Amino acid sequence: MMADELHLNGRPVDLLEEAKLSVGLTECRHHACHTQPAAICQDPGRCYPRGGKFTCSCPLGQQGEHCRTSGFSTKSHHNIQWWGIASERGIH
Repeated sequence: MMADELHLNGRPVDLLEEAKLSVGLTECRHHACHTQPAAICQDPGRCYPRGGKFTCSCPLGQQGEHCRTSGFSTKSHHNIQWWGIASERGIH
C-alpha cells in the first residue's frame, strides 16, 4: 500500500471517482459572506468566512473590521514604506 492511497475497511477508495459520482452536491452557502458580502465588507473589500465569524480583506486605503474607515493603518503604512525602501535598494 502506498502512503497516498486511501483504504476504508481494507478496500481502496478513489476519492476522485467518488466525487464524480456525487452529482448534485453543492457547497454550503449560508454564511453572510456568501449571501450578502457587500453588507459585511464595504465593496470592494472581500469577505472570508472564519467559522461563525468573518474576516474582511480591505483594499488599499480602507481599513477596519468592515473596510469602512478611510486611511492607512500603521501596519499597512510600515509595510508599504518597507516595500518602497527595499525596492529602491534592490531587496526582494
